[in-house]
Amino acid sequence: MKGQTQAVTAVLIATVVVGGVATAFIWGSPLLQKSQAEADLSQVQSEAIDLNSKIQDVAESGSNAADTITLNVDTDSDEGRIDVNQEENYIDITTSAENPPYPMDTWTVVDGRGTQNLSIIESGDAGDYGIKGVDTPGVVAVEPIGGAGTSTVTYRVEFRNMLTETPEGDILEKIDIETTEGEVKQATQK
Repeated sequence: MKGQTQAVTAVLIATVVVGGVATAFIWGSPLLQKSQAEADLSQVQSEAIDLNSKIQDVAESGSNAADTITLNVDTDSDEGRIDVNQEENYIDITTSAENPPYPMDTWTVVDGRGTQNLSIIESGDAGDYGIKGVDTPGVVAVEPIGGAGTSTVTYRVEFRNMLTETPEGDILEKIDIETTEGEVKQATQK
């Protein structure tokens, strides 16, 4: 009888341990996946901010300045892509994410100051230029589109007209993005 008690005790302990591990796995897997998805989205945002900074650095460095940046965006899926709009002077980096931490269906500035003269603002409210010292020449904004679950998230790196006061008078400057076959060729300040 004593041998049976030990066997039953061992089976019960094994069942409790296996049940505990299975429960931890079932509860922990979604948390790990959520954590990975948040890290992936944070990485895309960081790269968009770095792109904005590097373009501004190159534009301020003069005509022969150059820099290279590689974006680690998964462009193999329908949601993952990089688009350059020369006419509106912005670069869109699009990805997908589950439950992004931004307000849905609206643009939110995540790097830079001011919204004057940006394409993300209704045309009547956008203004003709930003003001140097108040606004930044470029901003990074984000817009998630979708609902509960997976959403399409677009980060926009955009440059605008900047009014600069000089002793000779006011001038408008702008970092201008030029492309060659879909790649950003140069960013110059005009």
